[in-house]
Amino acid sequence: MVLSGVAVEAIELEEAEAALAEVQAHHKTFGTMKWGKVSKTKYYVYRDYVDRFFELRGADILHFHSLTVDTTRLDHSWFNFGNRELGFSKFIYQLLCKFGREYGRNYDLHCYLDDRTTKQPLEELREIVNNGLRKKGIQGDPLRRIQFAQTEDEPMLQINDVLLGALASRCNEHHIKPGAAKHKCDLAEHVLARAGITNPLRGTPYRERSFTTWMFRLQRRV
Repeated sequence: MVLSGVAVEAIELEEAEAALAEVQAHHKTFGTMKWGKVSKTKYYVYRDYVDRFFELRGADILHFHSLTVDTTRLDHSWFNFGNRELGFSKFIYQLLCKFGREYGRNYDLHCYLDDRTTKQPLEELREIVNNGLRKKGIQGDPLRRIQFAQTEDEPMLQINDVLLGALASRCNEHHIKPGAAKHKCDLAEHVLARAGITNPLRGTPYRERSFTTWMFRLQRRV
């Protein structure tokens, strides 16, 4: 399982959205951009789309951070009282704390999650994340807002979905499975090459700040 997010300063959001929209306009392709919509005929649309992300990354406008979990080793019965949703929320918490550690000392953070059904109030999650950041010495409740958003309404969620899909595809070795779609395999390979990642299951070096992967180390039963 791979979770991820894109970071952008509010002052640069409009520029980033316009740059991504320009790619779609150039290819006369409109609508929601998602990994699930990558097709043979739209391969070059999506290739140019992720290339635009990497241009914005190079300009230090967009960053991407991900967390990967080996679900074959998850033990919800022992660690999460048998509650899978609780387990999922813990990983969301870990990813948000990573963003908080990266940016929370200098910025107020506003988080927009891809919409999903959950019993956990988002305000509760916000408080838990801020409490976790305080333990890391980050004061002042940097996570100011957390809310759900619809992917079709948010270009940042769309580019995140495409990058996430490419990364998850490689983590799950879809490229070596029978009947694998070549256009998706090629796009995933292109994303990793642009990111300078040879093994998506190995975390990126600590010095890397703009495109990171984190293989989460699960606790063992004691």
